[in-house]
Parts: sequence; structure tokens; C-alpha cells
Amino acid sequence: MHKLPVRSGLILAAVFAVAACGGSSTPTAPPVTVPSIAIPSIAIPSFAIPSIAFPSFALPSGLGGSFVIPSFVIPSFNTNADPALAAMFPQTIGGEPVTSLQTYSYAEFLALLASGDPTTAQAIQSTLTSAGADPTTLTLGTADAMVNNDDLNISAVHTPGVDATKILSIFPQLQQVSNPEASPPTVEQESIGGKSVAKVTDSTGGVTYAYPKNDVLWTFSASDDTEAATVLQALP
Repeated sequence: MHKLPVRSGLILAAVFAVAACGGSSTPTAPPVTVPSIAIPSIAIPSFAIPSIAFPSFALPSGLGGSFVIPSFVIPSFNTNADPALAAMFPQTIGGEPVTSLQTYSYAEFLALLASGDPTTAQAIQSTLTSAGADPTTLTLGTADAMVNNDDLNISAVHTPGVDATKILSIFPQLQQVSNPEASPPTVEQESIGGKSVAKVTDSTGGVTYAYPKNDVLWTFSASDDTEAATVLQALP
């Protein structure tokens, strides 16, 4: 089994990459002022990992005293935020089951990022709104599938009421937000598996297949066009 590098879901990556780095790379905000969208704080009772308390212990002789390591809570997210999007995922691809299906509210990730790096969060928000998308209603979906012995990740971005081709058009800007040092990706339009698809090639040569369908943008990586065709034929 081969697990391909996860290059799909560029909008997901834009938040995950920056949040994971603690916002170490901060892009320059666009010169045009875009009205900010207030994203309410979200408290989700389900799937919360309980706090972990460590007992106190005595310090070695000569140092004196003792201390307690404070408890902490790992943030959690609703993994069934968009049942309608989840229903669009195929149950099988190439005869193999689709697994680990989850959907998320994009506003939750953006709020998490904004708590540590509001400048980058605003840049992402501005890029999305420039394409007509509302970050407060946008949702994300992800699932795994085995195709030709390759472990693939299938991602989807649901933009209610907005043509998914508009989201595809801002891929280069979103990559620049998440990785300002990288060269913008190239986008080529091709017909694969009977569908019109964009092949997005990043600065390292990695390829993401992007397939817009109504208000959902599907993205995934594959080893070649033949493997990609197997995935595309299973998508709506």
C-alpha cells in the first residue's frame, strides 16, 4: 500500500498549515478593504477530549518544593457539520469502500486560526469573499479511499449558492496565504474520466486534481491520470 502525499483540499491546507505553524508566515493583507465577517466562538460538547491532570511530585533534593503540571484540553470540532455534503461522497471507488468520512464547518477552523493569527485569518477570509464565498456557511468534507493500492484522500469544499469554479479560481491566492515563499501553482484544464478537471501543479511538482460540480469543489491527489479517472468516475 502506498500513501500519497496529501496535496488535495488546498483550502483546508491553507488553514491547517498556518495554524500548525502558529502563524509563523504572515502574508501581506490585500490593499482593498473587505468587510470582516464576525465568526462567533463555537463550543461543541461532543467529541471533547477530557482534560488531563498530572499529579504533583517532589523536586530532587536541594531544589526544594514541588509543582503540578496544569491540565489542558485539546480543541475539538463537529465532524458531521454538513450531512448533505457527506451524502454526496461515493460509498465506493473502484470497488473499494470509502472510509473515514467527516465534514467540518470552515468557520470553526477560521476562528481557531484567528485566535492566534488574526492577520492571516483575515487574508484567507478576504480571498474567499473576493470569490463570492461566505466563510461562515462554507463547509469541508474529507474521506479516504484505496485505489490501485494507493491510499488516497478525497476532499470537498461546499460553498452554498456559489459556483465551485469561483473557488477554483482563487487556488493560487490561497496557496500564497499558506505558503508565501512558494511559487504560485499552475492550473491546466483537461478532460479526465469523462469530466472537465483542473490539474493544479505546485512548486514541488505535486499535482492536485480539482473537479468543480455545482457548488462543491472536489480535490484529490493521484499517481497518474488513469488513477484519477477511477476517482472522478465515482464522483457526482
